Amino acid sequence: MTGRTFDNSAAQAFLAAGDEFSGVTLSTERQALKGKTDDATGAKNPFERAKVHIAYGYGLSGAGVRVGVVDAGFNLVDNKPAHQDFDNDPQNADSNGSGKFVVLTSTAALASDSHGIHVSGLLTGERDGKVMHGVAYGAQLYLGMSPSTPTEVTSLFKEYTDSGVKVSSNSYGFPLQGDGSAAWKPVQVPGSGSSPSYEVTAKNVLDYMSANSLTATQALSNMHGGTAEEWQAALDQIVAYQNAGGIVLWANSNYGTNAIDNKEASAPESGLDDVDSFAALPLIAPQVQGAWITVTNGTSIGLATQVNGEVYVANSTAKENGIYLFSARCGIAKDFCLTMDGVAMWSGSNKGIDTYESQSGTSQATPQTAGMIALLREAFPTASAKDLTARLLFTADNGFFVNNTGSKISTITTASYTNANGTITHQVSDYWGHGFPDLEKALQPVGTTTTVTAAGEQVAVAAASRSMVLGGALGSNSGLSRSYFLYNDQLNGVFSASASSLAQTGTASDGVGAIVSETSLTQGGLTLVSAGGSVLSFAQGAALDGTAQRVMAFKTTVGEETSALFGYGFSIDQGLGFDARGGEFAATGFGAQMMAVPVLNFDRERQGWVAGAWATADFRATVGAFGTTDAVRTDLGTDTDLYQSDSRGVVADLVFNDIGPFDLNVTFGVVSEERSFLGTAFRSDVSALDAESRFSRIALRANVSEKIALTGSYTWVDTSVKDDGSALIGGFDRLRSDAFAFNVEFDDAVGRDSRLTLGIAQPLAVVSGRASLNLPDQVLINEPGDYTYGFSNRQVDLGVQDRQLDFVVDMERQVTSRFSFGIGGKLSQNPGHDPDAALGYSTVGRLKWKF
Repeated sequence: MTGRTFDNSAAQAFLAAGDEFSGVTLSTERQALKGKTDDATGAKNPFERAKVHIAYGYGLSGAGVRVGVVDAGFNLVDNKPAHQDFDNDPQNADSNGSGKFVVLTSTAALASDSHGIHVSGLLTGERDGKVMHGVAYGAQLYLGMSPSTPTEVTSLFKEYTDSGVKVSSNSYGFPLQGDGSAAWKPVQVPGSGSSPSYEVTAKNVLDYMSANSLTATQALSNMHGGTAEEWQAALDQIVAYQNAGGIVLWANSNYGTNAIDNKEASAPESGLDDVDSFAALPLIAPQVQGAWITVTNGTSIGLATQVNGEVYVANSTAKENGIYLFSARCGIAKDFCLTMDGVAMWSGSNKGIDTYESQSGTSQATPQTAGMIALLREAFPTASAKDLTARLLFTADNGFFVNNTGSKISTITTASYTNANGTITHQVSDYWGHGFPDLEKALQPVGTTTTVTAAGEQVAVAAASRSMVLGGALGSNSGLSRSYFLYNDQLNGVFSASASSLAQTGTASDGVGAIVSETSLTQGGLTLVSAGGSVLSFAQGAALDGTAQRVMAFKTTVGEETSALFGYGFSIDQGLGFDARGGEFAATGFGAQMMAVPVLNFDRERQGWVAGAWATADFRATVGAFGTTDAVRTDLGTDTDLYQSDSRGVVADLVFNDIGPFDLNVTFGVVSEERSFLGTAFRSDVSALDAESRFSRIALRANVSEKIALTGSYTWVDTSVKDDGSALIGGFDRLRSDAFAFNVEFDDAVGRDSRLTLGIAQPLAVVSGRASLNLPDQVLINEPGDYTYGFSNRQVDLGVQDRQLDFVVDMERQVTSRFSFGIGGKLSQNPGHDPDAALGYSTVGRLKWKF
């Protein structure tokens, strides 16, 4: 859903005791079970069972959606429809000046009847703090009398189409001709008059058509009157209505195998053994399939017992896992049928504008379901009628029969729905269809999700959401978190997502946070120093996926003033910067890491390097080359091969000793990256870019006293990024990044021949630079099912806010002339430049042994 966020507190407020949300449960039968919500002995609020309050938490009410109800009448005052749940207040008027309801002109004059007002209240009764409200309480009602001829059907659906009515709720049976001797085998059901009433199953109609080689319109004409041509016109108009975005919901027969009226000893009725024919019209006339829902009535055994009696319910056979069938079953219409609780519902009455009563039936189940379609239409204006219908059907709660381990009555099969985006499936029952509606699931993406780039390329959101892996210089609080893009699911519902979802980070098992800009977090190290001055160092560091990575470095003297360095591991930094004590190989502690050059290993992968150094007493110059090939981000779990990147570079490092009170270290160089920038790697199947970073670093060390030294460094980086136009993020400005660190070193502070380092640092972060988000941020709707995306070429500020700040304590002690050890700890505030992240921490241990 575009532009909507979920407010859980608002959703939960509807569940509060005494709220109008529970007004539909004020019937005597439901109140007798108040406080009992289990299906076996109690009753759930049908609105809550369907999770309608979740839709309200998204701010949905059906506002702007027009729904149609044709029935036996309404509450009338002076021959005009009126009820306090439908105040026709001009302040509620829509853009056309109409109020809460509009009386249809294509149907007969409204009569006074309790059924129509009851049904209408459950669909769209106002939420006004009085008694109850309907599911789509913000929708506008188009009200009329139910049709009884095909010509009236044509007129009704034409007016619906012309008026923009998108939901048609039908809680009535279409008049059927003939008696029990008719060729289509109607079944006698309880009637309201002295004459017997009959209904017919869709299965019997299909058998009748097959046996007599009849078309749908011929069969409809024979059974319901009118000519075949009139029925053809009626079916064509229903299709036109559906093509314009309309959805038809039709109540199944109330008279199934459990119907109590069928069990009287003197009654000839037996109930329908399958779905009612007109409720399942798509089986007879397939052209109306897709945007049609048949609604059957199922309730808890607890409520059924309250209504029908314990003995009767106990002897009934159509019940399963706490749910009781209160109507005809879905039967052969199971693929487009839903179950909804329409038993003992409290809604408006025709006995006055402020009167209410209890009624039961599929007539009550259907308008509730229609209200849910209205909420979904408000949420997903881009979806076609067929896609929206599938959304409610294929997200329904079928767990009570699919996961049933007790007595079963359902025959379970798999329904499927296919559109241009693919096919989805759902398990269905011949009794319950898809199950009970579940708006919480219906409001989430269904099936596969895709978006489109400004270049018109379709991109799976699963790939887009993993399109980049943040390097240390880009934090989660960059401009990505303040931008969004649009995408659609398989049923053409359009959703919005934060652009920060395009980026992911590895799994930090060490508690430091998901992003680190240091070259490693060393868990242990060992350094061997020969009498001749050669140094061999090993270290084991924590990779971000929790595995161990190992570093090996070797430094040896080549001549009197020259040396060579070789290494394989995290960074060439092992041989740069100020000399460690005694001119040994650089320490692996946190203090030394903070003074490292942060751009020398962007991808945090094993790196090979070679360097040569020339040194005198007051000066040292080191020049080196380094690189990685097909570095794979092993912290990503799956699809790691899609994040392979190369980096290579050259670096020059100059150290000037004893320049006045200072030692000076200057480092500069160039790093080139393929398929990444500043360590942020991109999936090779969705983006192609390269980057070049020029960096400089200056560091100073001052001996305050014989045993106290201050060390500080500042690094700045200038990065240019080139993309081929296919990247989800492209059009980069020049990026500027920086980092700083400051250490205080105390000799002999924790014992003889010890060094204690206290430090503070801000790791590398982008401070300025912009890029374009090449994903849609607008949707242009021509009509339901016909929409396109729009692009505004938005600029994303990549500058980091709330930067990470590290605090370090590190200690090293020389125990003997040959052996020393070190330990250290680091605390990170806003790790990964994420202000919502918990404090990060890590420790380090290391050993040195001379031989």
